[in-house]
Parts: sequence; C-alpha cells; structure tokens
Amino acid sequence: MPTALKLQEEYGESLAVVFVESQNSGADKVASFALDRGWLGGGALWTSEAPFRTAGNGLPKFALLSASGEVILSGSSSALHSAMKDAIAAEVKALRKGPASAPRALRKAWAERSKGNYSKAVGIASDLIEKPSTADDLRSAAAAFVETTASQVQSRLDRARWMLDNGYLMEAEAMLAQLSKGIGGLEEEEAAAQELRAEIAAPDNAAELKAEKALSKLEAKLYEKGADSKMVKSLNKFIAKHEGTKAAERAQALARMAAGTLG
Repeated sequence: MPTALKLQEEYGESLAVVFVESQNSGADKVASFALDRGWLGGGALWTSEAPFRTAGNGLPKFALLSASGEVILSGSSSALHSAMKDAIAAEVKALRKGPASAPRALRKAWAERSKGNYSKAVGIASDLIEKPSTADDLRSAAAAFVETTASQVQSRLDRARWMLDNGYLMEAEAMLAQLSKGIGGLEEEEAAAQELRAEIAAPDNAAELKAEKALSKLEAKLYEKGADSKMVKSLNKFIAKHEGTKAAERAQALARMAAGTLG
C-alpha cells in the first residue's frame, strides 16, 4: 500500500489524499490498476486532472498543502519520504491546536472543534465574546472563530446533501450521525441535520437504500479479495436486479473495473 494511503488511515479526515494519474492511461485502466493492487476502498480521491502543477518531471511526486491551501512541501515522494511524514504530523498537530497566531484563550475551542465538538467550541468562543472584560482583539478573534465553525458545519451538511442526492445514503447517514453528536444546542444546524436524516429514511428512498446496502457488501468483498469472474457475474446480476438505482450505476463502473483486471 502506498505511504499516502497508510497515512490517511492513520490521520482519518485530518488528511485528504488525492492521487493524480499523469500518463493519460484512461480512467478505466487506472481504476483497474488500482483495484488490482488493493489500493481502493479507502477515502482517497483519484483523478487525471491535476489541481495545480508541481516542480520537476519525475514520478512519483507530491505536494502537501496546509489547511489553508498553501504548499508546505513538494517534490519526489521517494526522496522526501521522511520529511513528508514529519510535515504531515506537524500540520495535523497545528490543526488540532490552532495556528500559532490564535489567542491562548481560544486554544480549548480549537481543540474541541478538531474533535468534532462544534457546540462546545462555539460555546467557549461565545463566552469570550459576551464577557465584558474581553479585549477587543480577542473578541474579534472569537467572533471569527464562531463564523468559521459555522462554515465547517455547513460544509458537512452540504456534503451530506450531495451524498443523499447522488445515492450515497449510507455514507450520508453515517456522516450525519457523527455530526449530530457535536452540534447539540446549535438549533439551525440540528434542524438541518434532522431534516436530511428524515429524508434518507423516507419511503421514496427505500429501494435506493436497499440497493446500496447490498452493493456495499459486494464492494467490500471486491476491495478485500480482488476481482475474479465470479465477482463480475455477481455485479452484473446486481445491476439487473436493481436497475434504475444510483447504486446500479456505480455497480456498472465496478464491473468494468473488475473485468479490466482480468485482461
């Protein structure tokens, strides 16, 4: 398994990994290649469209971005292997503690937010805003923190909405269940999460949810054990049974991917 995938397993959502195919091999060929090597099934993204250019022509190469989108380190992933791991560890640590410029009084709020405890984080910052003795610069920093926290929660709600609209109901439900643990007391956000969860459970989504649950078992088996002719047949059978669902559309892509590994 590539180092990047191991690091993503270690850091979870604190690290987003994007693999960029750079030799014009085609999406199906790249997907089959990754499947054959057991690189799929995690949270990494795969694309042939580089988000930006990096220096040098050799492969493999990488770029590590900070939480604010600045390039921290880039170059050969082989030559800079240790430096890359150290830089990721330092960035994740800083993300959890807050930037060095953050007021000490907000450090606990940053720590709570990094754990997904959005309500607690907002509560700490709001107390500073409302406290009469709070200095103006600290009050401004606390207000900015509340605003960015609201944006983070909204971003997760938006992701859940996209998942729901595109047939990833189980993933949306899992995200909302986790999010709901940390937004108790944030009335608007709680209401939005509850509405989405109710929509997932609506009768109109029953067929999609049933198909997705069945596909998730096939998909897990495919990623764990790899492709064979039996798996291709199982996927094609699933496609016929659940025709018209978004899960069936995804199964078609998996079937092509699996067939591609068999030559």
